[in-house]
Amino acid sequence: MTKHEIVVIGAGNVAYHLAHQFKNAGHSILQIFSRTEAAAEFLAEEVQAAFTDDLEKLNTGASLYVMAVNDDSLEELAEEIYLPGKIVVHTSAIVPMEALEPVSEKFGVFYPLQTMTKGHDLDFSEIPIFIEAEDEEVRKTLAQLAASISGNVQEADFQKRKTLHIAAVFANNFTNHLYHISETLLKCEGLQLEILLPLIKETVRKINRNNPFDVQTGPAKRGDMKTVEEHLEYLNEFPEFREIYLVLTESLISAYKKPIRDDE
Repeated sequence: MTKHEIVVIGAGNVAYHLAHQFKNAGHSILQIFSRTEAAAEFLAEEVQAAFTDDLEKLNTGASLYVMAVNDDSLEELAEEIYLPGKIVVHTSAIVPMEALEPVSEKFGVFYPLQTMTKGHDLDFSEIPIFIEAEDEEVRKTLAQLAASISGNVQEADFQKRKTLHIAAVFANNFTNHLYHISETLLKCEGLQLEILLPLIKETVRKINRNNPFDVQTGPAKRGDMKTVEEHLEYLNEFPEFREIYLVLTESLISAYKKPIRDDE
């Protein structure tokens, strides 16, 4: 396997995990860049690399550059960096790879589909990594790089990545917010979120082997409107949560309503 010399542009959650994974796979992290010097220094120390917060001091001797920055700043940053002949990738699902054209003629996307937080270990062997490349040479390089840290490497164009990202927001970001709502309600009665962990684990376990639609339970799915009304009355004290409950309940009722027969 080819070992790469990599510069990581960014020092946030994705940059943190990718830098560690690349280093663990035997690649060399030459430098970490971040506009926040302390963040660049922290990650650089973790992976034994140089660091800078000055684009004019960016190491231009690497074989591959990974731009792991937030979506809003990616295109602006791409206008400030010029690395002709170098392979440059970004890690965004919702930015076209062509955003990197000002940086280099060799560009692509390296998108790991996972929620990431600094300091929380992840098993990258199970994390799907989606790649897209400007040409075959770049594609082969990215496929090899991805395979060095993950056992699940797939190709996905911009439209597929955008769909993946939206689906992930529903499955992860929105779900995590619902856990927060649950925790807030439980605390009102002196209860802890841990009481729901067996329920949460069983919910996840079921969808490992079943279609989520087929294993849905609860009052909205059953059409138990008396219980729904009681819940809504309780949530009058939490108007924002009540609105979310109502929207999701209406969606569930719509999804599971029985079709009307032509002869009825």
